[in-house]
Amino acid sequence: MDDFPQFSRSALTSLAESYQQLQQDLRSRVVGKGRELEQLLIALILGGHCLLEGVAGTAKSALAGYFGESMGLRARQITLAPDLAPGEFFARLNGETGKESPPPDLLLLDGIEQCSAKLRGAIVDATQSGLIRDQRVAGSIASPFLLLAAHPPYQPRSNPAASDPATGLFDARFADQFLFQIPFRYPAYHDEFMAFHSPRRASAQPRDDGPAEPDPTSARWKIDRAAIRRHLANCDPPVPLVHYVLRLVRATRVYEGEDHDFILEYVSQGAGPRGVASLIGAARIRAVLYGRDDPEVDDVRALAHAVLRHRLSLNAHAIRNGITVDQLIDRLLEETPERAVGDTEIPSRTAE
Repeated sequence: MDDFPQFSRSALTSLAESYQQLQQDLRSRVVGKGRELEQLLIALILGGHCLLEGVAGTAKSALAGYFGESMGLRARQITLAPDLAPGEFFARLNGETGKESPPPDLLLLDGIEQCSAKLRGAIVDATQSGLIRDQRVAGSIASPFLLLAAHPPYQPRSNPAASDPATGLFDARFADQFLFQIPFRYPAYHDEFMAFHSPRRASAQPRDDGPAEPDPTSARWKIDRAAIRRHLANCDPPVPLVHYVLRLVRATRVYEGEDHDFILEYVSQGAGPRGVASLIGAARIRAVLYGRDDPEVDDVRALAHAVLRHRLSLNAHAIRNGITVDQLIDRLLEETPERAVGDTEIPSRTAE
């Protein structure tokens, strides 16, 4: 028996239809968050985690609650504080009843920017290892597990010093542990109008009152995440697509010999190999959600901002001139060719 059976065409079609139904259901619950829902689902399947950037009232908690309910995940929300110690945090994570409270599958952390670097490190270690390494609190992290860390938009100083960090909120090593950084903006005019136009849509109003704790057996939409991973493990991504992703990501690395002039002017640090792996993996899962075996350039372009925006560090010159990371990624997508000579070939190893 094949340990890694590929999806049949009918299975891919069925998965795509289920995903569209999930999106339709979302539109009746939370207005204008289809892209954000898609990225949460990709992160859950891929085993990644997400930074959620936005001010209060932009439906971060509402979407997290809906997503957890729809997927049958045990969800919990914890508000962080500067003086919160790792032991106290993990005690809250395990719940007031200790071992009687199962660990959550989805954890929404509010205020990740204000907790200590020590706690952030402990959280990352726990999510990566699946174990809580605190002498006072023994336990493990649920699998699969989705961490959503909410934070406000970064407001840089108008005249930063050259040594100021680009993100202003996290160091690059911490940010790189997250698959996506997802911005939550105020709704568009039409979306906000529709949210308040009819009492029937009152539940769609953005709220930040925390995820519920649904019964995992009552998921409205079930997905075999392990089956998707087995499907992807049994086939390699298209060679031309890997070349395209490498061109995009390597172009962000300053002084690597492949930079665009605007990268040299505005970026102090680019994306590393984890950015390449994240973009290829996320694009492959997006293709499956739309019923396709192989990812396409459009899948990469749709996810490039979410994967790269927290992995690029702006320099002081960029901040003083009001340049944003999203503007640089827009330009990167415009100026990086989708096809190049040799894209169909696997490159040969060259001497270092």
